[in-house]
Amino acid sequence: LTSIYCACFTVPFTLLCIHFLYRFWSVRLPHLIPLFSNWKCTTVLVTMMTVELILWFILTIYGTDGGMDEAGTIVLREAYNRTYGRIIKDGWLNGHFQLKLCCTLIALDIVMMCMFTFALTLASLTFHHIKHMSKISLAARHMQWKLFVAVCAQTFVSVVLMYIPHICVLNAPLFRISIHPTLVLLSTPIISCFPAWDALIIILIIKDYRVGMIEMIRPKATI
Repeated sequence: LTSIYCACFTVPFTLLCIHFLYRFWSVRLPHLIPLFSNWKCTTVLVTMMTVELILWFILTIYGTDGGMDEAGTIVLREAYNRTYGRIIKDGWLNGHFQLKLCCTLIALDIVMMCMFTFALTLASLTFHHIKHMSKISLAARHMQWKLFVAVCAQTFVSVVLMYIPHICVLNAPLFRISIHPTLVLLSTPIISCFPAWDALIIILIIKDYRVGMIEMIRPKATI
């Protein structure tokens, strides 16, 4: 279940990349937008998202299993027992260099960085083309800017709530960098906030969504 939980976090990242692709096509290659309504294109996008989810699941479940007699498992059991007064049977801790865990971490980092690089590239191209658009109305250009800012805000949320905790908690020990225990404890609730904030940021930025949310909470509210 933990592996499935971790794998599901790849879905918002993939959707974010697809959103950037849509924004780029809308300003640079608008004739390709109808492809998003084509079942073949939809199948390709869903397949890519599914493959990434399965890949993350496999890396998590087989790369971080933690054998019963591994040194990291023993250390983790003792630390957990001292902290909570309980004993857990399995777990892993990268207290010493372990090749399998190192390779798994590098593979996960590669997946995340590929997605982030893809999104960043599309964002840069979209920004460039919106800035130099001259054959559309001011209203249409303003709308493109607003939607672009919304997607960038989603990316910022993912960096703060996912990438930074991931790098601090998982990658820092690989370079023997000590992390304060408080930051380690806070990483889990911070990462758990990501799916909610990923959707909420769009609602807060786009006025129509914001008004709709306020009307749902306060039907007679006006802005």
